[in-house]
Amino acid sequence: MASASEQQPHVAAPAASEDAIQASSEPLVVSFAAPAPKAAVTAADTKKGDKGDKGDAKEKETSKVNMVDHLLSFEEIQAKYTTAFNPDKPLESGGLSSETAAQRLIENGPNMLSPPKKRHPFLKFLDILMGLFNLMLLVSGVAAYIILAIDPADNFQNTYVGAILIFVGFMNAFIDFYQQQKSQAILESFLNLIPSQCHVIRDGKRSQIAAKDLVIGDIVYVNSGDKVPADLYIFASNELKVDNSSLTGEAEPQERSKRQTHDNPLETANLVFNGTLAVNGDGYGVVVRTGDHTVIGQIASLTANENRRDSPLSTEIEHFVKIIASVAGVVAVVFFIIALTVKKISVAQAINFA
Repeated sequence: MASASEQQPHVAAPAASEDAIQASSEPLVVSFAAPAPKAAVTAADTKKGDKGDKGDAKEKETSKVNMVDHLLSFEEIQAKYTTAFNPDKPLESGGLSSETAAQRLIENGPNMLSPPKKRHPFLKFLDILMGLFNLMLLVSGVAAYIILAIDPADNFQNTYVGAILIFVGFMNAFIDFYQQQKSQAILESFLNLIPSQCHVIRDGKRSQIAAKDLVIGDIVYVNSGDKVPADLYIFASNELKVDNSSLTGEAEPQERSKRQTHDNPLETANLVFNGTLAVNGDGYGVVVRTGDHTVIGQIASLTANENRRDSPLSTEIEHFVKIIASVAGVVAVVFFIIALTVKKISVAQAINFA
């Protein structure tokens, strides 16, 4: 291939299509169902799930495939994203002009994943500590010390009982808190999947720019060892293989070329995705999604915004704790009444007895 610094003839881009660019910058929803051939991508398609019940409506929305760029021809891609490329001689591609790229960067924002919303760790720990099981342990520990304060001589053992109950409550909350922090760290690791630099063709010249400055319609060159900086439509390649394990879990590198081989966008050969790694060969592609609108961005967004659902085990444990707490409360009241009416002992002894 020609040197990166070699001057190449400029190829004029087709007339701008603002509707196409605006539609392409809308969030997409990717599923594994086959899409209708040659379907158009519109902003309205991605917003239909905002109305109605969140349950069934959301499931219906995610069952639709709005990413259909892999089904389009070279001419349709160039017209949709207002760019220009040469599949036979990719180094002679015109790409975007610097002015167009700058305008799109202003309109669509940088090619970056939005960091997950953070809550202060102390507040998260308090939420966990105030869980039913931990709260029951803490209340029992405090009650043990109250009894000790009322009658220290007869309840000296409560010094240890109360300390053990409170310690177990805090320790249990800390373990749960640590697990949640690890999950959040995994989510934040998505931010490290975007490379810092990438090679693009603008104004008919290949140059290196910051990956965050990529815009829709840019022509990107990916070489072996590079991280893919955005979702790309491949129009030229040379034995290109990418590692999709970070996205799909596939252990073997997948071949990528300009051929559309599958209706499923995650399996077709003419798309490569943000955050995946090129392990062999090289190729050229058109940026079709950037930032939060990429597939990995959508996964990170769904992970961050999804309402937390307790696991079946957590649900069963919570149900069991409620039953135990209810039974223990009823038994304690009964024993307290018996201690006062039958045993005729003091209130402190009655509480301890209960």
